[in-house]
Amino acid sequence: MIGILTEKKLWKVLLLEFSFLVAITVYLLAGYLESQWGLGLFAFLIPVGVSILTSDDSFLVITNKNKDVWLLFLFVLAVYIGLGVLTGETWGYLWMIFLGIPVYAILKHAPKENAIVAIMPFLATVIFFSLGYFFSFWAFSWLAFLLIPMVAIIKNA
Repeated sequence: MIGILTEKKLWKVLLLEFSFLVAITVYLLAGYLESQWGLGLFAFLIPVGVSILTSDDSFLVITNKNKDVWLLFLFVLAVYIGLGVLTGETWGYLWMIFLGIPVYAILKHAPKENAIVAIMPFLATVIFFSLGYFFSFWAFSWLAFLLIPMVAIIKNA
């Protein structure tokens, strides 16, 4: 909310600040009147949508150069929501499917000799969370993050 105040166009500032006020109001109403605090969090998608719609960034424009990443994002989003709704039990773990998007982008655009070092933080996160979530090895799963410097050292040796 504070960062948008640096915007030079007054109408964007007013629109985004108003969207925040609407989101906060809806969230509080859902929480206090209906006791639906979790569901009320979806109200904060309003400012996200408004900021996307008013953005000047070319990131949001689908071109032939980034079409595959957008298609991957839409596929991953559909799988996440679809399996989450169908099973109702995969929300806690399936969020890691979104880590496939930056891994794909790294493998596609990064130099091949550095790709393993670049994707290692994502792999370490999957290992960390999988060991903790499925096997309750939270006390030891953090060791997966030691793979990040180890792979970099071995790669550069």
